[in-house]
Amino acid sequence: MSHQSKTFQTVNEAYQFLEELGALPKLILHVKLVGEAADLLISKLHELQVQFDESFLRLGVVFHDAGKIIHPEELTAKGNNHEAEVRSYSSIMELILIWRVVVVLMLNGKQ
Repeated sequence: MSHQSKTFQTVNEAYQFLEELGALPKLILHVKLVGEAADLLISKLHELQVQFDESFLRLGVVFHDAGKIIHPEELTAKGNNHEAEVRSYSSIMELILIWRVVVVLMLNGKQ
């Protein structure tokens, strides 16, 4: 299996890539809503003067549920089969981990 590399200059390019991969409109909407929540967290991180790669974080938001392209039933029902689809892509998993750490920091008093 060969791996190809893709670089994204903007979050909109990442949204477009999800669409090219077959993401349903509901998944794109979900990702955009999570992006709105991320905007609040990012603002707070800037306010707290936390050093982080904002572009990397924003791309993590876009791709956090990319496995649901293959498991669209998980857009309406519980399940985590989609997570196995992205485990082999370490950079995506790193993005997800960073995102989760940010959320935990925000919820645990780093406010």
